[in-house]
Parts: sequence; structure tokens; C-alpha cells
Amino acid sequence: MNSLHLNIFYFQTTLSGLVALLCFFFLAKRQKITDLIGLLFFIGFLSNAIAYLLMITKNFSNLTGSVYDLCLIVIAGILYNHATQSRYRKFFTLTTILYLIFALLNLFFIQKTQISSYNKLLGSFLMISYAVFYFYRLMADMPTMQIQKLPMFWFNSGFLIYHAGTVFLWAFTTYLTDVLKNNFLVYLMFHNCLNIAEHFIVLVGLYYQRILNTTDQ
Repeated sequence: MNSLHLNIFYFQTTLSGLVALLCFFFLAKRQKITDLIGLLFFIGFLSNAIAYLLMITKNFSNLTGSVYDLCLIVIAGILYNHATQSRYRKFFTLTTILYLIFALLNLFFIQKTQISSYNKLLGSFLMISYAVFYFYRLMADMPTMQIQKLPMFWFNSGFLIYHAGTVFLWAFTTYLTDVLKNNFLVYLMFHNCLNIAEHFIVLVGLYYQRILNTTDQ
């Protein structure tokens, strides 16, 4: 089981690095959204790499994952603000600030060295809300009849599927580990598999971004 988990972890980390490389180096004409996607997955790659190094030196810490959670919501706020042409800047700014306040309080005074499941749970709820809101605006504005060819459609779909799938995991993390005494590694594998699915969906979005770039040239 441990070997399988590590192989899934390696694959997920490799995919994060691949997405970042594609965003930064293999798209001749990048968009701001693509840069933000690349930055997010690069931070995810670094987070996993650092976590692995700490694990093999037996100095494992949840700090890297917690930092990633903070970066996720900050970058997501900027991303969705840009995707909606800054029409809802105050909303995304306010939710980001409130999340950061809650997350830092939780890290320093509540969960501390535990898995920051409260931060992850709230972050997933925010990401689901952002994704649903974006789809609503996409349907209302209908910039093109072939929305499946919009890169942001795929990026948003990946976020929605991943966070909708993991929100229940973070909601019951404490109960599963502290009360039922279940092996959290099993649930972490489920989390990583969903994350891999998110990566592949994002890669589809990058494919359409590449087509758009070629068409514009």
C-alpha cells in the first residue's frame, strides 16, 4: 500500500511539473490566466518535492501543504477576477482576505501541527463556489457557442471536479483519523488520484490554449 501511494505521489508531482513547464516554456503566446495556472502548479510541485524531502529525512511537516493552501486561494482569487474581467474584484478580494485571516488563525492557534483540514475544507468550498459562479457567468455571457474550446472552461472544470471530490475528505478527516482510527493513507491516495484527474483536465485546457495561440498567429 505504501509503495502504491508513493508511485501515485510521484506521478502527481511529475504532472504538476509538466503543467508548469508547458505553461511557462511551451506556449509561445501566453495569457495571464495561463501564467497563473503555471504558477499554481509550480508551487504545487515545489510543495510536494519539499514534503518528500522532509519525509525521507524524517522531519515531516504539514507546513508545506498549508503554505500551498494559502497560495491556492490567493492565486485563484486573481485568476477568477481576471477571468471575469475584474467585474467582481471586491468580492474576490474580500473572500481572499477573510480566508487568509481564518487560515492563519487556524494554523497558529487551532490545528497547529495537525493536518490543516479546516483550511483545506474552507478552501475547497471557496473553489467550488468560484467554479460554479464562473460557469454561471459563462452561460449568461456566452462568449462563444463552443465553450468546450475555451481553455478556462477546462481549467475551471478541473478545479471543480477535484475540490468537489475532496471536500468530504477534509470534512471528515478528524473523525476518520482520531475517532475511527482509520489509516489516512487510504484516503490520501483517493485525494491524489482526484488530483491526477485534475491535472489531465487542465492539460486539455492547455491544448486548446495552444490551438488558440496558433490560430492568432
